[in-house]
Amino acid sequence: MPRPAVSLGYEPEAAAAGGAAAAAPIREFGDVAVLPEAGDNCGIARVVIPRGARIRLRPGDPDAAAISLDHATLEGHRFAVKPIVPGEHLLSWGLTFGVCTRPIFPGNYCANERLIRSLRARNPPITDLPATPNFEDLIVPHVLDEQRFEPAQQVLEVSDGLTFLGYPRPGGRGVGTRNYVVLIGTTSVTAGYVKALEARIKASGAAAGFGNVDGVVAVAHTEGGGSRDGGDDAAAPWRPHNYQLLLRTLASFVAHPNVAAALVVDYRSPAETVWASEVQAFAQRSGTPIDSVPHAFVTLSGDLPADLATGAALVEQWLPLANACERSPQPLKHLSIAQQCGGSDAFSGVSGNPCAGHACMLLIARGGKAVLAETDELMGSESYILEKVKDVET
Repeated sequence: MPRPAVSLGYEPEAAAAGGAAAAAPIREFGDVAVLPEAGDNCGIARVVIPRGARIRLRPGDPDAAAISLDHATLEGHRFAVKPIVPGEHLLSWGLTFGVCTRPIFPGNYCANERLIRSLRARNPPITDLPATPNFEDLIVPHVLDEQRFEPAQQVLEVSDGLTFLGYPRPGGRGVGTRNYVVLIGTTSVTAGYVKALEARIKASGAAAGFGNVDGVVAVAHTEGGGSRDGGDDAAAPWRPHNYQLLLRTLASFVAHPNVAAALVVDYRSPAETVWASEVQAFAQRSGTPIDSVPHAFVTLSGDLPADLATGAALVEQWLPLANACERSPQPLKHLSIAQQCGGSDAFSGVSGNPCAGHACMLLIARGGKAVLAETDELMGSESYILEKVKDVET
């Protein structure tokens, strides 16, 4: 279904609005824009704001103090709310994102060279833009001052009895939020097999009658391919650099609380630097509680139809066991939330990230856990993140 056309408020309508700025009604800043921190010198447009729009920065300010936008400003883009001189930093959330290259006045569109080039390249092009950039990107390297560091206040513990519906697992595996049968290839070499087995199970409808089973899913990855020509010694040169991490990850997939049963496969071939027997040995050595999970470590024969039949028979044997698992109310201390970038945009820091962060604080206060991933995405916000840690060592 085609998406409906959306007016961006640009020319010729926006251009015409610029000639009648004095007559334009005054809009309240909070209705059309966001200022993440009180000291910021740039606001973020919440909607497309036409050129010539007059904006009252603070409630109660006289009409004469309203600023006027010099260009139509796209939703999520920035405009100045204070004068900014060359060399001065442009700020959002009190953090630098650019440096001024020519005078910027309140109401000016904040545009770097990349933004102007990208908008002009649209089809149709957007031309109601500054003629030249007025800032350049800048990330200020963070330096941790250990002498002035102050530990963050711990989130206060709350005991209100809130629960979630989860799957309690034996063996100290915790509580799951899902109930999967997983098909794990030890290396990239067996990725094709576990995907084919997943497709076969779905096509057969074997899991359709088991309402408590969330799915039969393949865990395929790109690690562990190579050659074992170096021999079987623990220090052999064919060991990948992430060998121990890979073993731990694969064993942990088996024991994960979202897993009701697991199949781990290899070909035990010289082209695999991780064999199923090594995952099994690691789990036993490390105390990973895989024995509380219905599971099997299988070496494939290379006869695909026969191997698929073997794998399907094991899955069909486990499905009734997985289906016997039922959700029950569980304390929030057993819940862990893993966070990953879902595709950042200009409003991630305005609404999405604060919302997720607040939810995590509510969970932590009740004994749960929250995990941040993709630490490279914290570039530019190190000072904020480091305000939240408990000590210098962390």
